[in-house]
Amino acid sequence: MIIKGKHLSINKDASGIFKYISNISEFDRIKPHEIIFVDKFLLKSDGFLNVYKIVRRGAAAIITTVGGKTDHSTVVTVEFGIPRLLIPEDNKKLHKIRNYSGTYVFLEKNCFILGKKNGPRKNPSLLYNNIAIPHTRHKVKINLGFPELIEKYPELVDISDGVGLLRLEFILLRVLDGLHPNLYIKQVA
Repeated sequence: MIIKGKHLSINKDASGIFKYISNISEFDRIKPHEIIFVDKFLLKSDGFLNVYKIVRRGAAAIITTVGGKTDHSTVVTVEFGIPRLLIPEDNKKLHKIRNYSGTYVFLEKNCFILGKKNGPRKNPSLLYNNIAIPHTRHKVKINLGFPELIEKYPELVDISDGVGLLRLEFILLRVLDGLHPNLYIKQVA
């Protein structure tokens, strides 16, 4: 079954085990390299934090029925280089997605494909391996909003000219593990 959508973040192919998440308590079941379909109510109130938790668990891609190119949860997927596909809310096939019992799914171009297609394929790398990065007249700096990116792509340190932007709120999210700073201060004090 092929379902057409629109890329909100990065447009690259992905494949993996399908997992439908309808409740925050199910986040613990997410394993690396899975393609996650997230119910819309998980992205309404605090989509940023919920998508960040999914990304931190190693999702290969995220499929949603709500969101836009500029919302905060899309920023997370863009910065981590993870595809996020938007499927229209009025799609008649949504009930089939939610009840899909198969394992492998694929994202190709603007399509979400349920079912096996010549077996699993390796996801393309964010960086071009074995290709020399050209020198530019301008300095290329890292947007260090998510320190996990340096762990995932350590070669960024060697090919960049330094740190261009450091977003402390994202680092605090990791350190505090989603706990509100005021609550953390009360617990530590």
